[in-house]
Amino acid sequence: MSDIPAITIRLRYFAALREAMGAENGTLTLPAGATIADARAAFAAQHPTAQPILERCVVARNRAFADDAVVLSDGDEVVFIPPMAGG
Repeated sequence: MSDIPAITIRLRYFAALREAMGAENGTLTLPAGATIADARAAFAAQHPTAQPILERCVVARNRAFADDAVVLSDGDEVVFIPPMAGG
């Protein structure tokens, strides 16, 4: 077992990403000090079919929009929000 501290974040998916995942939520374990950019990259590596959607998503952390440089904490909720089309 590794001595590197880890965090677990909760993920929520919306719209096209939810359809691609076939689920509304999940979890992701990352090294302590990971950023939203790290979470996005790890998620894309685990789910390559979601990559085209994921790269266009904005992100919210704990219900507030956040950029890729934000450092995550254990238990954070991260939401990938795809662009919406309407009419």
